Amino acid sequence: MVIREPVGVAGIFAPWNAPIALGIRSLAPALAAGCTATVVLPQRTAQINALVAEVIAGAEGLPAGIVNVVTGGRECIAGLVESPDVPVISFTGSTKIGREISAAGAVRLKRFGLELGGKAPMIVFDDADLVAVLDKVVAGLIVFAGQFCMTGSRAIVQKGISERFRAALADRLGKVRVGPASEASSDMGPLIDRANVARVDQMVEDAIAAGARVVVRGGPATDGPLARGAFYRPTLLEVADSSLPIVQQEVFGPVLTMQVFDTEAEAVALANHSEYGLSASVWSRDVDRPLRVARAVQAGTVWINDWATIHDQFEEGGYKQSGRGRLRGASGLDDFLECKHIAFSPGAIAR
Repeated sequence: MVIREPVGVAGIFAPWNAPIALGIRSLAPALAAGCTATVVLPQRTAQINALVAEVIAGAEGLPAGIVNVVTGGRECIAGLVESPDVPVISFTGSTKIGREISAAGAVRLKRFGLELGGKAPMIVFDDADLVAVLDKVVAGLIVFAGQFCMTGSRAIVQKGISERFRAALADRLGKVRVGPASEASSDMGPLIDRANVARVDQMVEDAIAAGARVVVRGGPATDGPLARGAFYRPTLLEVADSSLPIVQQEVFGPVLTMQVFDTEAEAVALANHSEYGLSASVWSRDVDRPLRVARAVQAGTVWINDWATIHDQFEEGGYKQSGRGRLRGASGLDDFLECKHIAFSPGAIAR
């Protein structure tokens, strides 16, 4: 017979951009598999972490000590990664840190589930529903203020509609209302802190210096009360050189690049010209082309005529440097289960 058994203690790390949703995304399958867990939540979200710990402590039917919530940084990560008593690590965060903890844990042959960075292409063919595309491209950029691993950060647009698309998108982005998330009139809230505002803006400046064309120059909010916060207005850059860092690196802010293509093969090549492969979207009203392109794009999730529709029943994870393993769906349990083969020798059993 073949049976599945819980691996043991799971070390779970959630990022600051969505600590509750992304922490529970790993914790739920760990508990379902029968593991105990230590969940490390980031220091930047300390108040939220306290509420999560309170809810878990009061959960009916969950014995004390099954789930432990810790607020910490690299020291906590290192402690769990190096511990011989924690056989599996589920990490959501940057590719840089994912590589570091994977290397550190390799000494003990730990299991790793890694959901890392992304640089999602949004491939728009000239027969696409332009209104629907624009709605989703704008949403794909401003949700979480672009601080999202599936942010639609690369618009790859067919030449036949590129001028109309550029003009309409520039108009839409120029009307995005930036402000406190507590105000109903705000379309997009702030970045996590001022340090990230400066980092994002420097990436934009470097891209412009390297030849990127400015279509919409957003940047830090410098007027009125917003100047005291970490607000950054959306930016759109048209880029011809795919090797520029603004195209290759995860910005984690509301900065969108636009590239123009002629043929389907060129679109796929532009989309795949990245070390990341977490998600992508394909926009076309053709019957066959979207699925053909989706199969050619190197990404763990590809939406056709949509963006960021996520269901717990379906697996989620990355190709290439976007991670290892899968979360959600039936495969989401695999990291937390051992597979044991038990073989009987009938002749040795007393009757």
